[in-house]
Amino acid sequence: MPLLIPRCDIVQDLQGTSDFAQFARNGFLIVKQMVSADLVGRLASYTQARFWNSKGQLQERRYEDEWKSHRDVLELATLPSVLSKLEELYGRRPKPFQTLNFPIGTEQRTHSDTIHFHTFPQRFMCGVWVAFEQVNLENGALHYYPGSHRLPILESHDVGISRKDRGSTYPIYEDAVEELISATGLKKQVALLAPGDVLIWAANLLHGGEPILRSGSTRMSQVTHYFFEGCRFYTPLLSDIPEGEVQRRNPQFPPFS
Repeated sequence: MPLLIPRCDIVQDLQGTSDFAQFARNGFLIVKQMVSADLVGRLASYTQARFWNSKGQLQERRYEDEWKSHRDVLELATLPSVLSKLEELYGRRPKPFQTLNFPIGTEQRTHSDTIHFHTFPQRFMCGVWVAFEQVNLENGALHYYPGSHRLPILESHDVGISRKDRGSTYPIYEDAVEELISATGLKKQVALLAPGDVLIWAANLLHGGEPILRSGSTRMSQVTHYFFEGCRFYTPLLSDIPEGEVQRRNPQFPPFS
């Protein structure tokens, strides 16, 4: 019978130093130099060519699902060492379903990925963030709240967001997250990573982007989101769970995943 909760959630030794214990305790895991310098260099070159025009003007702040058209993005999304680590942590085979490539920091307000995509059974989703250059306090580092992944999952209907006007009411969710952080006393940490470092975070970990303090600074990176085999997938913002309405997702998975 398949696990009904991620394998890392049932680790008993929360004081230990194993990857299981760290991930279960904190909701994230940092693996230094997990991606080769060669692949990181190729992806940095791709990012520079893809996002800036010949005049040095930034064209977009992100591109989604570039794995469909760029082999290096696909290679990173399906990197065997990452897939193996995720299977160790979750006890199921990971399946990358979305890539996001960034030239600069997102400056996104704190949120959980479970508001955007989720699974039945719960929590079988995670994100993997890879730095293509040094991340510091000036170029919009990723922030997160250790331990927040163990909080109850906050969905749109919990804060009164209607799926019909989710765009205009989404800030209500973000405000609710800030109230939750204040009420629980969670402490923010910032990921200052080097090229090739990998940050894995659990589905419900609260995270976002720090402000860009140095104008014109870059923060080239890739996020890959993963579901896990044997689950059903849905989009919470397009669903109304109390009314029994579920917007199911039928993601396209890359080959070899």
